[in-house]
Amino acid sequence: MGISGENVYLFRHALLRDAAYQLQLPSTRARLHELAFELVEAALGGRAPQMPALDLLEKADFAPHSTDAAAGELAGHALAASEGPKREFFLSMHARYLRRHAEHCQRSFRNEEAVAAWRALSLVEGTREPCAALQRCAEVLSKSGRRREAEDVLIEALKLQRTLGDSKGESALLGYLGMAQCATGRHAEAEATLLRAHAMLRDSRHARLRGLVVGNLASIYYLTGRPEQAEQHQLMAAAALEEAGDKVNRGILLSNLGLTYHRAKRHELADATLKQALTLHRQAGDRRTEGITLGHLALLLKSRGDSAGAEAMTQEALAIHRQVGNRASEGMTLGHLASIYMTTGRKKLAEEFYWAAVAIHAEVGNRRSEGADLCGVGICVLDQGRPGEAKEAWSRGMAILSLIGDQELMRLEEQAMVAACAAAGVPPFESAGVAPQA
Repeated sequence: MGISGENVYLFRHALLRDAAYQLQLPSTRARLHELAFELVEAALGGRAPQMPALDLLEKADFAPHSTDAAAGELAGHALAASEGPKREFFLSMHARYLRRHAEHCQRSFRNEEAVAAWRALSLVEGTREPCAALQRCAEVLSKSGRRREAEDVLIEALKLQRTLGDSKGESALLGYLGMAQCATGRHAEAEATLLRAHAMLRDSRHARLRGLVVGNLASIYYLTGRPEQAEQHQLMAAAALEEAGDKVNRGILLSNLGLTYHRAKRHELADATLKQALTLHRQAGDRRTEGITLGHLALLLKSRGDSAGAEAMTQEALAIHRQVGNRASEGMTLGHLASIYMTTGRKKLAEEFYWAAVAIHAEVGNRRSEGADLCGVGICVLDQGRPGEAKEAWSRGMAILSLIGDQELMRLEEQAMVAACAAAGVPPFESAGVAPQA
């Protein structure tokens, strides 16, 4: 597809503008950038207010401003203008608008730009909270599926925080690091990290962070087959987040709690809890979490035998995941669609979607879903009369699940395999170390 004439014009205009700046003496160039800064600000409704300082322990609400769409441009002009006589003023304006640019890009799901802006803010001279900027950088990386990079950034922030001697900030970063470890399937390591963070935060007044840490411990308990502990910690976390007034994360907690109820076959409670979570997501305008909870509600519909309703809702969730760049949830949703296609007899399509899901799981480090969907591939190709391929895929999946220690999921996958082998008239595949049923 060719480039439009308008885009060619804009590109050439930008080149000429930058060349015109560079041809000036440094003092003149700084003055031109100062003038550009003032004109853009005035054209967009005046100066944006200073935001509350970044804080690892409490996340301030973002109040949009009319300059936000041009905040990156304003930050650039301010930095260049700081080479002139008003150095300190324009450095402060650079930091102000760079922060707004990072916030605006993150809220608009422009993930690459948000990562770059948060990283740049962490390096600004005199930044009051570089570790918080790095944590926000890691948050965007994680939400866009780049979980290993997110963990590296958090480790960098943790090392820097320890040089500052701030134990509260360290406990916050340990909590975020534990979440990252959980997301990549290293549940034992994540549990140890989160328990350490929880011990440091136990008597803290920071209800939001305490709720996040307890909620992520609950996720580990859920993923490693400890549903009673999962439910107990999810309820504790939801209460802490309600105390903190954090609707977004409370909605996420309730969505996870709904899954716990669903797994325990408490379907009416699961339905009510998931719908409550969806209401909170929509009140907060959080499309990312709305998509996740729609996917959870679709699972509930499927379990009730409503395959058509489940498929429609799963497709709706998938569209949101792609819109907001949520690769991890996109992968899981493709796997859920594959399962629906299996149920409705579309086995070739199911196989295609399972493999697409497995590829994304491997990309983002979602080992649990990778293992489960490889088992799904195995049963799918077995139903199509290819037992050799089926055994290979299923065994690969079970080996992954064995590594992460989800014994309950392994038992479910083995039960599905035994039934599928019986239907196909072939011997059951060898178990991959599934613990005996209690």
